[in-house]
Amino acid sequence: MSRLFFVICILLFISLPLSAKSENSYNYRDRIGELAFNTDLFFSERKEQRLFMSINYRGDDYDYPVYAIAVRKGCISTDVGTAKKECHKRLTARMVRSPYEGEPQRPRHRGQKLLRAISEQKVKNDKELIKALDEYGLEWYEADINSCETAVQFLKSSSEINFFPNPILLKDDSINIYFHADTMDFSFGDYNKKVHYSGVISNNTPGAWANQFARSLESCWFPSKAETPWHIGKV
Repeated sequence: MSRLFFVICILLFISLPLSAKSENSYNYRDRIGELAFNTDLFFSERKEQRLFMSINYRGDDYDYPVYAIAVRKGCISTDVGTAKKECHKRLTARMVRSPYEGEPQRPRHRGQKLLRAISEQKVKNDKELIKALDEYGLEWYEADINSCETAVQFLKSSSEINFFPNPILLKDDSINIYFHADTMDFSFGDYNKKVHYSGVISNNTPGAWANQFARSLESCWFPSKAETPWHIGKV
């Protein structure tokens, strides 16, 4: 009798996570990244053209969504009439950022606060998630880089990016160890070249450069009139 009871207890223990998963298998964390922080959706009017630059700041290796920036070279939807003759060389940036009252002690706190708020909503599908994101008030901004003096000065002073911040051949057996470091996904390219960096935001890395560039845009953001990416990416 005791052995049968033991077997039943094991079966119940194994089945509990499965039943809980079946009740709500919707992964809101992944969908926030795919809908709201997906830079491929930031310029819906010219989706067929490759982005000039994309930046995605992820707080910690737990992938907290902090901010994402897409930069496009050329005309956008608001360029009409004579504006179309002068916009082909312009750089336009759009950003989604998790809002935070004041300045967070660490950037990842923005993403942690967002995920906690969405978790409390117990969303079960994209429709509920989009509604929750609208109510939460994600920041959706735009900037004309060419007219942003701080960004122009930054680009002029640090136009070269070192994609080999550490020696390829080490002189000794020393290694760099990072514990739960904030990370950056950064892509840059034009019609005949593209480079990508994904890793920690430490000194002299492309991640650090991208984060400094984002800071140079801070005073130039204004609310974007373009459709929000989480509405564009909905299924």
